[in-house]
Amino acid sequence: MNINNLFLYLFYVGLSFLVFLIDSYIGLLSAIFGYIFLFFLNYRKNGSLFNYVQFYLIACWILSITQIYNLYNFDETFFYEERFYFLYCVIITGLISTFFEVPAQNLLLFQIKKKQQNLNYLNYILVFLWILSILSIDGFLGGVLQYVFRNLLLISPIIVASILYLNTKKKLFPNILFFITFLYYTSIMFNRTGFLLVPLIFIVTILIEKEFKINFIKNSRFVFGALILLFFTLVIADIYKGSNSREGLISFLKDLKISDFKDFSSNTRYQINPTHNIYDYFSILDALTDEKKELKGNIFYQYISSAKPRFFFPEKQVTNISELNYLQGYVANKLFFAIFIESTYNLGLIGVFLFHLLLLLVGKIMFNSLLIVKNKFLFKLFSIHYFFYIISMYTLIRGPGIHLVPYFFICFCIMIYILYLSKKTSIRKFD
Repeated sequence: MNINNLFLYLFYVGLSFLVFLIDSYIGLLSAIFGYIFLFFLNYRKNGSLFNYVQFYLIACWILSITQIYNLYNFDETFFYEERFYFLYCVIITGLISTFFEVPAQNLLLFQIKKKQQNLNYLNYILVFLWILSILSIDGFLGGVLQYVFRNLLLISPIIVASILYLNTKKKLFPNILFFITFLYYTSIMFNRTGFLLVPLIFIVTILIEKEFKINFIKNSRFVFGALILLFFTLVIADIYKGSNSREGLISFLKDLKISDFKDFSSNTRYQINPTHNIYDYFSILDALTDEKKELKGNIFYQYISSAKPRFFFPEKQVTNISELNYLQGYVANKLFFAIFIESTYNLGLIGVFLFHLLLLLVGKIMFNSLLIVKNKFLFKLFSIHYFFYIISMYTLIRGPGIHLVPYFFICFCIMIYILYLSKKTSIRKFD
């Protein structure tokens, strides 16, 4: 725990609370900028940006400020109790971040000596695993295997392509593999996720290969190109999602017209929370905190119930938060996932505390596993998941948090096992 940051943040929170009692809108804004306050306190001490604590703070700031930015359009009585609740959530989540020491700069991870495990025909094995995972997700090898891969190993083809990229000097074939993987995911997932998974992990892979020795001035083309790629991908993803095309990306691009971009620009999703969204957001907070829900939900029960898959137990009770919200008519689709909504469901402020603590705890365990792993292959596997987890923090905070399972669960279990072996070895040496 960073005691200095804790006391400074508590002082900042006290001032924000006093301001809130005078003007709830200014007080909320002030409390939300507490995330930025903590971010710069961490940066001043550590000088590190790309880690799970700093990205957590930035993601919380973006997601929270977009929910209250236009709140000034309403008078002080507008959902006053829910404003208090939102304030408590911001304060709690900011405090949680002070429980964790900000990791050292990522460059240090690559300075730790690793043992190279010489496996004959490793690249051929990786290509075989890539084909196996694609066929499994697609259902070619049977429904049971498809269910396992879709629910536990959804990003396995991308991870395999990433490791192959890091394991080869000539990048042509891995780049082709990444492109084919991108086409595949856009053909099975008709939303932004299908478009973003491959580009994000591809960017992470390049950063790992460069060992995070990125000079933003000298590498301005790479940085600018990555931002343009992500923005263009988001635009295409939104147009694709709103179209009737379900035959894959190539078919969609053939039918794409300039008028589609004009229509998108006039109805874009990328705006800072219009007024009606704010009303919807605080309405759902009101509904979730009034203790009169028809259906009980618990975000943590989702993780426990994943051990009892619906594929084999179709009678299993609904526990997905977005489905429960939909069944009760609480919220429109665009607000299925928003900061504090999922963690609030059924558990209130306790749920907010536990869920955000879990997110940061997972990041800490991942980072610690990178510090102690000695095998180069495992280091590549762990680092891809860890840095992708950092980027995914934005999605996990806003929901659905259950994405922790198909994206990270298997690798996370391996990380915990490696930490266990390391601790066990240390105890034996001490004895």
